[in-house]
Amino acid sequence: NRLTTEHYLLGIAETSNISPIEYIKSIIVAARTYALYHYLNPYKYNGYFTMKATTADQLYRGYQSELRRSRVVQAVNETKGQVITYGGDIVVTPYYGHSDGATRSWSSVFGGKDKAWLVPVLTPYDAGLSMFGHGVGMSANDAYGHAKTDSWNYTKILKYYYTGIAVSRVY
Repeated sequence: NRLTTEHYLLGIAETSNISPIEYIKSIIVAARTYALYHYLNPYKYNGYFTMKATTADQLYRGYQSELRRSRVVQAVNETKGQVITYGGDIVVTPYYGHSDGATRSWSSVFGGKDKAWLVPVLTPYDAGLSMFGHGVGMSANDAYGHAKTDSWNYTKILKYYYTGIAVSRVY
């Protein structure tokens, strides 16, 4: 399927409708950035397509998901065109379920050269849990905790997990 980025985001199922709105916004901005990065750098699947509609990339459930999740629609609309940039460039922004108390560097999980914005950070709301996901970038569970308990807004959440970044409107 070919969709505009904003229509695509309306149908992703990376978060629930009852999550704190600032957490939902952080997931949406990270998801938008991830999608645009892979659109601009179509190497992951050898140029055949940009992303899979599964948890291999981002879980996409389509229009029916959009109808059931008004707060996700709100978050998409309120962050329209906002992406994560580092040094002015749109960068890859992995995120995952939860860690065991800290995020991981790019090279420790995926190999190759480290990415300056993916510096390991502590994830206190993940303390005592086991790793669920690759551990690079934003921990969804920890971000949820910071939004709900610490009242962090989405830009503070994103700047915690992605070091030295800016949240920039590109359209």
